[in-house]
Amino acid sequence: MSEPLPVVRLKNAWNSTHPWIFQRLVEKPAQRPKPGSIVEVVGVDGAFIGRGFYNGHSRIALRMLERDPDVAVDAGWFVRKIGQAVQLRREILRLDDISNAWRVVHSEGDGISGLVVDRYDDLLVVEFFSAGAWRQRSIIFDALRAHFPRLPLPQLRG
Repeated sequence: MSEPLPVVRLKNAWNSTHPWIFQRLVEKPAQRPKPGSIVEVVGVDGAFIGRGFYNGHSRIALRMLERDPDVAVDAGWFVRKIGQAVQLRREILRLDDISNAWRVVHSEGDGISGLVVDRYDDLLVVEFFSAGAWRQRSIIFDALRAHFPRLPLPQLRG
């Protein structure tokens, strides 16, 4: 059983489809999670809103990732999200048939706020625009290796 996630409460009602929640809408947690931590987000009434990356040092305090209370944001979640992004581009859009350069993961568009991955022939360029995506980099690299086994990616040691 994993530890419960830190809880971050919003100051005001929030009902948006955009995944960013700015600092001014978030109560400062009594015990501040480390930048990039995955947290549970609750509304002003305490009702579950979702899970996301928290960064108390950023104007974008929360980057929402998941709204289903039954779905954990863990390694498997990142693998599935990256897999869905790759499947869209390869199987539905068939980008490999028309180009050897295409965007693999498009941040909020693919549900992983703060992560952009581009493919240029035999090179993947991974850009981290959030502390949360950066904290998950080893999982992200492993998921990318599974879909692009012949392309070089950094080896991380922890």
